Amino acid sequence: VSGADPKHRSSGATTLLNWHAIKYASSMGYNEFDFTGSMIEPIEKFMRHFGAVQTPYFAIEKRYSKLYSIIRVLIKR
Repeated sequence: VSGADPKHRSSGATTLLNWHAIKYASSMGYNEFDFTGSMIEPIEKFMRHFGAVQTPYFAIEKRYSKLYSIIRVLIKR
């Protein structure tokens, strides 16, 4: 729920939009709001202002062969 015109980044519109999205999700009965994070420091800092908590995750895979890798890619499509 974001995106910004460089000319208007300091307007606070993105903050207001996120706040209303959180309120709407809450009114629909949702207890969590996924901010989807960012590794870009200013964006991460912005998300933390809403009380977001970093949740690290890991994806570990073992690939046995090229054939296995190809089949895995095809299954994910």
